Amino acid sequence: PLINTINENIIRSINSNMFDIPTDCPQRDERLGWAADADVILTTSAFNSDVLTFYDKWLQSLVNAQSERGYLPSTAPVVRPIISSGWGDAITSVPLKLFLLYGDTNILRGYYPEMKAWVDFLALRTFNWFNTQSTYGDWQHYNDPTSRRTNSIAYFKHSVNNFCEAAYHLGEHNDYRKYKELGEHINEVFNTYQINEAGHTIDSSQTSCLYALAYSLVDSQTQRIVQQQLIDLIEKRDKHLSTGILGTALILDELVKMDSIELAYQLIQNRELPSWGYQIDNGATTIWEKWDGYSRETGMNPDPNNSLNHAALGSVGQWFYTHIAGIQATEPGFKQIRIKPVIGGGLTWASAQYRSIAGKIESHWKIHGDTFLLDVTIPVNTVANVYLPTEKAKSIMVDGEFIQDNDNLILDVKGYIGIPIGSDTYRFRCLRTK
Repeated sequence: PLINTINENIIRSINSNMFDIPTDCPQRDERLGWAADADVILTTSAFNSDVLTFYDKWLQSLVNAQSERGYLPSTAPVVRPIISSGWGDAITSVPLKLFLLYGDTNILRGYYPEMKAWVDFLALRTFNWFNTQSTYGDWQHYNDPTSRRTNSIAYFKHSVNNFCEAAYHLGEHNDYRKYKELGEHINEVFNTYQINEAGHTIDSSQTSCLYALAYSLVDSQTQRIVQQQLIDLIEKRDKHLSTGILGTALILDELVKMDSIELAYQLIQNRELPSWGYQIDNGATTIWEKWDGYSRETGMNPDPNNSLNHAALGSVGQWFYTHIAGIQATEPGFKQIRIKPVIGGGLTWASAQYRSIAGKIESHWKIHGDTFLLDVTIPVNTVANVYLPTEKAKSIMVDGEFIQDNDNLILDVKGYIGIPIGSDTYRFRCLRTK
């Protein structure tokens, strides 16, 4: 019930902030198109509504505010002309996300010059490879700040990564090679100055670890050290997150990559500060700007930057679809699909559907003792790989019959067996071993 209530609150906040532009909040005398807020909530919004033309229209407002030098304001339409890393970087992130969701190369091609101009502007804002761009930082973190330097370097790398991926999809090979090299230089700086001798981020914040991991700022050896640092930092806070709007959008995905699935589920299901459950237990029917925006005992948090309807911390909603239900695209526009539910948190069932650009995708799973049941629908003109949480191939049944051809099984994911399928509706059954 808690996860469903969180999702309901997310949808209310999204729906009340999607009038003409993606606003931060609908109720106070601000109601601005803050770029980072629009960016982090995009994928969650897309799983609940068709947002392609809505965000395309907003991107027009963003690029209209771009200067000849390539810099961008924090809001679109421009009201706050302040330049901030993490906010201006939406110009590289939003078009790429839209392309991956909808498969429309016109989005990437249309905003490619502006993406490049922003990255080039950031390159000009460097001194000895230090990006010096100002930033709002990990907005509304819970007493766990990340330094300006770490934020700025990390988002410089994030935009370079995004631009390189766009160049790859568009066949811009020279740009891809050039900016891939730029990304390697950024990594050298980050590892020299933002990672200490022990291999830890010097900020020692949850978000600094997430930047290092999510934006590929460290090598594989340091990655393992930073992963453990992140777990230790979460453990020190009694298994609670401390991230703001930037870090929260990253934390659950990274924990799953580390196979820390139960910890990811605990962060969702916590009810003490800071958590979504705390907000709900204190009367929230929408997502708040601050983790502690209101308390039944003490009332409103006196911080003027406090809104009780702010969608950004609702970025967790995409994880409900991509990991709990397991609906993911392996090719842009969901031409190829992966169904791979992540089981944990004491859940015994989950059900979701997504009306993708390719058609309706459904994932409904249940656990009965040691038996795992999964019903999926894959739209026409697409293919999918369905991953079942078992290591016993002989236990797998498809539409009531045991599988006969083991040669086509996919065994590349620990604890799962994958089955390639075409478009149709299927029922899977297996002995659960994960």
